[in-house]
Amino acid sequence: MTTPPNTPAEDGRGAEAFTMPIQRVGPFTFPLKDADRLWAHNNHGQTLERLRERGGMSWCEMAAIMEWRRWEPMNQASARARCEEIARARGEK
Repeated sequence: MTTPPNTPAEDGRGAEAFTMPIQRVGPFTFPLKDADRLWAHNNHGQTLERLRERGGMSWCEMAAIMEWRRWEPMNQASARARCEEIARARGEK
């Protein structure tokens, strides 16, 4: 597994908008970085597109991908706040 050299909150240059269903919540759109794809595969063994087709993920799973780290349980409200913070930092309003 390769760890990206930059941090998840860096600007969203080159990022495309991507929408992921969050289980029991609804869609979440965020600026997608290449490292997000890497971490989705590291944590789930599947692409983001396949995870979306299968119904999405929880906030804590999404936070792990956006923070570029291994998944671990966390409070869903805290995970949602972290996802929204990273999305804003990447340029999502």
